[in-house]
Amino acid sequence: GSLDLLEAMFYFVVSRSSPPAFNDCPFFIGKKHRCIETITETPREEVVKFQEQERERFNNPTQPYVYQFRGQKRIVSPAKRTIRGKQAVKARDHFLLVSERPPHVNLLCLIRDAAARLPGGIGTRADVSLLLKDSQFVVEVSDGSRSQVVSSALDRLHSENDPCVKYDSEQKLWIYLHRRKREEDF
Repeated sequence: GSLDLLEAMFYFVVSRSSPPAFNDCPFFIGKKHRCIETITETPREEVVKFQEQERERFNNPTQPYVYQFRGQKRIVSPAKRTIRGKQAVKARDHFLLVSERPPHVNLLCLIRDAAARLPGGIGTRADVSLLLKDSQFVVEVSDGSRSQVVSSALDRLHSENDPCVKYDSEQKLWIYLHRRKREEDF
């Protein structure tokens, strides 16, 4: 509840206010009403590690997955629920997704995974959009186009029965709610 929110907000301020030399995710101060990036792009070697984990995740889509990212574990719900006797059908095409991808890769999964990787589980829509770019299943598009898609998907994720994200309208930040879940909780 509110204690989790306070903890997340504290982590956000602490992790993004230190000088860049002492911090993995420096904070860039901007106007509160604008959606800005508060993190830097993921270094290439971390993107490669993430993409290896992403392949592993989608090879076993019915299980929750734990990403190792910047020294922390980030858990996400299964990409696909088990449906007995049904063949895997590829999610419909989208201009943001590569056409050659596993059948269960869809935008909601990729954006959920990006939100899970937010430092401290909290960040702006622009931060989620920036982390989404790390996926091997996303094509290069303009920041504006990607941001619109991320905005819609975050709203959908926010309204699920067990939402993985919550929007703090006062701070204009998205909070990843599943960061304390365990694999058996899904």
